[in-house]
Amino acid sequence: KQGHVAGFVKRAELLEGSCLEHLHCFEPEAVVPPTASYQEVVEALDESGLWFVTFLGEIAGVIQRRDIAKPSVRMWLFGLITISEMIISDMVERFFPQGSWQAQLSEDRLEKAKALLAERQRKGQELQLMDCLYLADKARILTKDQSIREDLGFESRKEAKKAISQLESLRNSLAHAHDIVA
Repeated sequence: KQGHVAGFVKRAELLEGSCLEHLHCFEPEAVVPPTASYQEVVEALDESGLWFVTFLGEIAGVIQRRDIAKPSVRMWLFGLITISEMIISDMVERFFPQGSWQAQLSEDRLEKAKALLAERQRKGQELQLMDCLYLADKARILTKDQSIREDLGFESRKEAKKAISQLESLRNSLAHAHDIVA
């Protein structure tokens, strides 16, 4: 209206009539500033699938849930997961020094990690046994201990296991370019 963006229309509603007849005004709670972080936007998109971005005091863009699949957001999410895994590894080594964490794993998981370490060392990679554990292994080590688990904000091992499973699923989806929006 008069050279300014006044609202938006939904494609499904444009079967007849003019855009003005189907105009939806911008709700203040559906507008984010251009300084909003990825985290703020992703959390907002979880609540509502459509957000508008301002620039110089006017609506200048739209962000939809499907935009989460764009490369920059995928890389940001993968970075968060990588940092999370590094923190989890550091915590395991801090709470279970000098390899004492090994007693927390099943014999099968420990043997698989040792076999992977041997294979990687054969290829000339300089790694520690901790580097050959799965994220779930590291999380399992930490969340077996009730006080550590509670410090991490989990009320039960089941709750912790579910959260780690979701994190692994997201990481795998990101790494293999699968859908992450659904």
